Amino acid sequence: MNANTIPVRKELLYYGAAFYYYNRYGDAITNQKVGVFVEIDNRKENNLGIPLPKGTVRVYKHDNEKSLQFVGEDSIDHTPKDEKLRIKTRRCL
Repeated sequence: MNANTIPVRKELLYYGAAFYYYNRYGDAITNQKVGVFVEIDNRKENNLGIPLPKGTVRVYKHDNEKSLQFVGEDSIDHTPKDEKLRIKTRRCL
């Protein structure tokens, strides 16, 4: 299934703390990554509005030269229409 021009809401999440976490060997874990998520409303006015089956969702975005660039993919569960869908893309949009 393809759907073009879907409005999305981008969210950047960083799970940090005031102190370092240590693994079982006593080494500090410091190079944590920022999580990049895209939230989509599965509604007809957003060019969707149908039940989405469980599977892989791939996200693409047009670059400056109007070519499609792969942004990321995530596995989703069965999603009914008119529900929000949250996809972790692992790359900044």
